[in-house]
Amino acid sequence: MEGYTRSNTFLYQKIFFKSMLSNKSVLKIIKKIDPEVRSVNIREFTEAGNINLMYKISTNIHDRAYVLRGAPNKFDASKYDKEVFLHSLINKKLKIPVPKILFFDKTKKILPFAYLVMEFKKGDLANNEVKKMNSGERLKLFRELGKNLAKLHSIKFSKYGQIFGDKVSKYEEKYSKPFDTWKEFYIYSFNNSVQKLSEAKNIKYGKISKKHFLDLLPKLEEHLSKNMIRLKSSKKPSLIHDDYRLFNILVKKNKITAILDFEMAKAGAPENELCILPFIWDKNNPLKLTKEGKAFIKGYAKISEKEVINYRKVYVPLSLFMEISYDFYHELKYKEAPQVMSDYYNSIRYVLGLINLKDFKSQAL
Repeated sequence: MEGYTRSNTFLYQKIFFKSMLSNKSVLKIIKKIDPEVRSVNIREFTEAGNINLMYKISTNIHDRAYVLRGAPNKFDASKYDKEVFLHSLINKKLKIPVPKILFFDKTKKILPFAYLVMEFKKGDLANNEVKKMNSGERLKLFRELGKNLAKLHSIKFSKYGQIFGDKVSKYEEKYSKPFDTWKEFYIYSFNNSVQKLSEAKNIKYGKISKKHFLDLLPKLEEHLSKNMIRLKSSKKPSLIHDDYRLFNILVKKNKITAILDFEMAKAGAPENELCILPFIWDKNNPLKLTKEGKAFIKGYAKISEKEVINYRKVYVPLSLFMEISYDFYHELKYKEAPQVMSDYYNSIRYVLGLINLKDFKSQAL
């Protein structure tokens, strides 16, 4: 599988992509969906991250704007088929704020990469907006976040696995047979992550290297073996966003205006996604919900606090390991990475019983 930042190649692709974005080429694209437009202005969303390129396309028509999202490499582009399918499915079945995708092109006739154009939704990133809210406003927003995730989870599939276009397939293997059970899919995913981390370069995030996590493998495998029976989900495969983070939510006037980035989505177990959401758990205790987290679970309304904490004990060591293996393998670089890796490493050790809560708090960076 091709990496995101492996690494000069990817940066070169991004620079090349940007150089091809002229007002003339973008106007040609926008006129396909809005023939009345006569001119455009392009502004990059620099806060969008280091994987996809995202631009706000303003037009000469007041209050008529679009978002253009481009994929600088083939792996990213393959996810756009999925997003086109899921955005359409969600807008058809649910009343939640997911932007409509208006145009999708992977022919490379206008631009040299796959890209899509979607509705522009007004709002700012929720991770910034929650800092400005009072306690009551935050609790209300978190309840709404819980309700919206429950609605997403109401979309069901017949099998477990990754989503490619409108099909569910084996992890990272397009058009292959999907999994009949959640346990099969989860164990396969964990073993795949072990392999990816083993193959990753020996980079460091702050003080943390891949060796820190590989040294935990015996305990992680023992934990997996002990909890095998609890990986049997009682629910049908659900649509899992798999990146339901505050930086993928737009908020305006304390209301959710957009849920973004379905490129990681899969058909999985909803309880797994619930218990690994980072923004509902206490940073000083990985097994304790915050007040906002409790509001989120009340909004979700299909699982109790006790249940989600029990699932957290099972999943968090394994799922956090899978997440960091992804970052190490793709050499993802982001400002918070050293803190994230340290927190994840200590959280895994705490839930596995390798350190106590006092040590967890004292060993944070």
